[in-house]
Amino acid sequence: MVDEFSMDNDLGAAGELFARGQEYYSGINVQKDLKKALELWYISASKGNPEAQLALSQAYLAGESLRVDPEKSFGWLSLAAQGGLVEAQLTLARAYQEGQPYGERDLAKAFGWFLLVAQGGLAEAQSQVGFMCFNGEGTPKDLAQAVHWWKLAAEQGFAPAQNSLGNSYYYGQGVDKEMGQGIKYWRLAAGQGFAPAQCSLGHAFHFGQGVPKDQVKGANFLRLAANQGHALAQNTLGFLHLRGDGVRLDPALGIEYLLKAADQGLAMAQGSLGYAYFHGQGAEKDVVAALKWIRLAAAQGLPLALGLLGSAYVSGLGVDQDLEEGFRHWREAADLGDPQALSSLGSAYVSGQGVEKNLAQGLNYWRRAADLGDADAQYLLGMYFANKGGDQSDFDQAVRYWNMAADKEQPYALYYLGEAYVHGKGVKRDFSKGTGFLKRAAHLGLDLAVEKLKALNGKSPKKKPLQRAAEKVSLLD
Repeated sequence: MVDEFSMDNDLGAAGELFARGQEYYSGINVQKDLKKALELWYISASKGNPEAQLALSQAYLAGESLRVDPEKSFGWLSLAAQGGLVEAQLTLARAYQEGQPYGERDLAKAFGWFLLVAQGGLAEAQSQVGFMCFNGEGTPKDLAQAVHWWKLAAEQGFAPAQNSLGNSYYYGQGVDKEMGQGIKYWRLAAGQGFAPAQCSLGHAFHFGQGVPKDQVKGANFLRLAANQGHALAQNTLGFLHLRGDGVRLDPALGIEYLLKAADQGLAMAQGSLGYAYFHGQGAEKDVVAALKWIRLAAAQGLPLALGLLGSAYVSGLGVDQDLEEGFRHWREAADLGDPQALSSLGSAYVSGQGVEKNLAQGLNYWRRAADLGDADAQYLLGMYFANKGGDQSDFDQAVRYWNMAADKEQPYALYYLGEAYVHGKGVKRDFSKGTGFLKRAAHLGLDLAVEKLKALNGKSPKKKPLQRAAEKVSLLD
């Protein structure tokens, strides 16, 4: 019975009561008895023992031989935290940060408790303080302070802090940009199996940014992260396998990786899947599946998905045609900087399809898309300058835009560059260079280029299926 224990305020006795309660709870040296354990913990907690207070908090939350009572759980947890128990302080900080399980989200209180523990030297809390300083959560945004706390945690070998410190140095956030230092900290975190750092190293090696380009090493790091379920790494590997970029060309595997990332809710993977199914790239064309993923990504505000949804409504593909809805999605995507939506709006205004014709507005949309690297907009601007007619034609500008698009293997841009060099329009005539562009267009399956090479008596390469979206015929011809 509980009566056998002293009820004075001696904390040593309170500690003994907690220890006895632990024995009854776990069945060590005595028969397991949850009710007895709770009685002992209650007495110990009432005497001010923070460990017993935390144990009672957890019991009231889990409903172990007690009615679930979040209010009492929160009360005992608060007492344990105020009593200096680090585990309770961290638990309370997380509860305030997440708003669970007690329903009260208060980032300022969360920051205060994390800071208290961080000042005691715990790496996990130091890393959290850095995170909250970086994002301005519960405290004013302060990147330098974020770096300060991450350094303290990183010195203790805490992988999340090493990764965050790597990000800071690599991108120059809160410190002078030193990509080499960023790589150093990513390596430390990746060496502990921390997936985000492995993913970052994968990207760095694949693109040769901050390290010598090594796509094999990059793919290996990405696989390490992807195998741990890291969605961004899965998404990147999906892209690479769809294109055969630094890894073997394997569209089926690419789709498999994208599906894994999309199932975790990663908007860019959902959008990429929608694009793949929409255009039949890497998978059979499936408008129903495409719209499923596009809608999920669009709901998260992904510009690519909003643009694709706009295209579906404008063309009536998989949905009832609705120009107003389509243009609404295009404009929303364009406002977010989606180059394909900008290009589509440009084409609509130049041609007057679905909207009142407005050449100036259309050209503005094309220029914005071209500046963002959209190859189709660059090609179409080239066609505009080439076809203005008479003294208005500007082949220098046309060639400039076609070169931009040709660098991205836009087949029509390659064709018209070939024409320009073969006939010396806007450039110095260079038959060999011209046929070179035509051959690249023919390799992409462009019939115009194949026929042109035959007419020139060139050796046309074996034709491959067109590897891009559906052909875009110039609206200005």
